[in-house]
Amino acid sequence: IDTNQKLVQARDRIKTLSELLEDQSSKPSSLEEVSLKTEIIKQKQEMINCLQDELIKVRLRDAENEETIKSLRQKISEGEEERKREREDIPEHNIASLQEELAASKLREAEGNLALKDLRSKVSELNSMWQKHLKRSENNSTQSEVPSTPKKLL
Repeated sequence: IDTNQKLVQARDRIKTLSELLEDQSSKPSSLEEVSLKTEIIKQKQEMINCLQDELIKVRLRDAENEETIKSLRQKISEGEEERKREREDIPEHNIASLQEELAASKLREAEGNLALKDLRSKVSELNSMWQKHLKRSENNSTQSEVPSTPKKLL
């Protein structure tokens, strides 16, 4: 912005000097004055050229900076999106798999408890049958000697 103002001021100055030169060219002037004024105009023109070059460089830098900023913002946005996806995907997957594993282990525990209950019931039943057998055999042992362990029949 400052460069633009300087450029406009320099053009106005050149215009003013050119008008002044035209006004004075109608008047007889010395060769020295003309060469001095020509030199001043050349210097002003060089200054304008330098300012224009500087303005071009500044605008180019601004454009490059804007592009860099745009690129960095896009990278930041992509990084945030990726982190968001990772936060959403991984915990749900882990939680779901852990919940499935928990349900399966509870099912196995329930099946194990049921099988244990059945075994205890059978052991209790077998124990009571054995006790009955022993009582019968005691009653019969008085009658005849029979071993207390049953024989295998094939």
